[in-house]
Amino acid sequence: MNYYSKLRRQTSSIFPHLVPDRYRELMQVGRQWRQLKLLKWNGFAHEKRQPASGELALFCPACPQPGINAPQPDQRDRDDPEWLYARSLVMDGNFKAKHLHPTRPEDEVWLTDGMCFMVTRDKYKAHLADAKDNVQMSECNNHRAVNQANASRHKLEATGIGGGFLCRKYREAVKGVSESMAAFQKLNDAADSLVVEKWEEQDRQAQMRRLADPAAMDVFDVQLQKAPSRKQQELALLSRVGRGVGNAHRGAATWIASGITIEELQISLLMDVRRLGKHPTETQRLEIGRRRTKLQNRIDEFAIAAVTHLGEDFDLDDDIRDMEVEFTDHSEQEVDGATDSEQDPHEDPRCNVFRPENVLIPLPSNIGIQRCTELGVVHLVGQEIALREGQANDALQAIRVLLADKAVLFRTTVRPAKSQVKVTRAWTQVHSVERVIRLHTMIYAKCRAQLGHLEAHTLLKKYLRMEKCHLKATAAVADPNARGQRNSTLPWFWSLDVQGDSVSNDWMNECASPSDDYSYQTMTENSL
Repeated sequence: MNYYSKLRRQTSSIFPHLVPDRYRELMQVGRQWRQLKLLKWNGFAHEKRQPASGELALFCPACPQPGINAPQPDQRDRDDPEWLYARSLVMDGNFKAKHLHPTRPEDEVWLTDGMCFMVTRDKYKAHLADAKDNVQMSECNNHRAVNQANASRHKLEATGIGGGFLCRKYREAVKGVSESMAAFQKLNDAADSLVVEKWEEQDRQAQMRRLADPAAMDVFDVQLQKAPSRKQQELALLSRVGRGVGNAHRGAATWIASGITIEELQISLLMDVRRLGKHPTETQRLEIGRRRTKLQNRIDEFAIAAVTHLGEDFDLDDDIRDMEVEFTDHSEQEVDGATDSEQDPHEDPRCNVFRPENVLIPLPSNIGIQRCTELGVVHLVGQEIALREGQANDALQAIRVLLADKAVLFRTTVRPAKSQVKVTRAWTQVHSVERVIRLHTMIYAKCRAQLGHLEAHTLLKKYLRMEKCHLKATAAVADPNARGQRNSTLPWFWSLDVQGDSVSNDWMNECASPSDDYSYQTMTENSL
């Protein structure tokens, strides 16, 4: 009707309602035009004979047609798998298609009766006369499709359309067979022969028992373990203490974990101080002062406990230097653009009495492996590596969740905002999420730097450097099946577990394996 209304307005833009109604004639001409195009497409433009049944149906070159685009059964290669030439029929129905009984059947003209995809009217009526209409009882509450199919349509000649389609794309399948076989052979050659025999036995047992016990097919499920968090790593270390391994160093894992927490608080405080700029208010300076006092108390407690775990030969004044933090985004520098190294000569000197956020706490990664060896506490290195791995996993998980939240905010809040008030509030939410993303990014960068000090080179290959371009929100996170996402690739940390499995020597077992950095497992057991 929209097209017809447009024609009426083009005919008489001032009085379109006075244009004679030619809608029925337009629909009749449209049907005739579609029939002429259909005859032309199928080669009947200059032939006098009438098309036979099904000759106007479109030919599908992707469907396997024996003798046309697929070999005959007696000409097939015996080495080809059975599924290559199998046809998968997909049934679908449209219960909303309706055709009323014609008021004057003698005036009805059927242009393509049985020439396309539908059967002829006579065959359809013969089928209705013989077929029994079994009403299907719906097991769902108010299932619309079943309700429409069961509705009484005594005034209708046809109440639905059903169809079957061949969905096997033969050409793509033939091309994919060789690629799949090559990839499978490469995977099979890389696997241990004993593991392959075990898999084949599991496959045989599952195929034999699947009819009687469907749970036997669970062996084909992927059994990847999630990356351990810092709490899980600490619990694993403490459980070894509970089993009586290394009671002389009880509590070392908790002490190191508390030091890692202090480092995270220092990074958070550094970011807040950096964001205030050169001229903070008295309320802001008071809040920073209180946070520095609490942080200094925790550092003092940590330093007192350091003597217990590092030995009496350790001196806190051996190597005191400021903590270095790598800022991944310089947007934290506000209007004045102040940095940590630059001091404003007009700044209140009372704010610079002490800066606990710059103090380097005595962790094994800060004092160095050589110094730990001299003190006889090299066992603490393995424990910190385990906790740092958990810290990196936690930081990356937080970054993934926050980037997904940011993408959702852009889609549901920023783009629909129309007024200035809604736009301002929407961008305030986005900036709040960005600040938390920067915090976890800096924590991850610091964790990676500490792993480098611990010489955990294998873990550094797994946990790559975080670049600024990796922190962009992408629509592939919120809707990976959206249009235009075909060639979009996510950064490396979105598939970290898959990459970690491929780096590990035991990746074929589809489970996480402990790192062998600096004899990790041995040092962890000896450290407790």
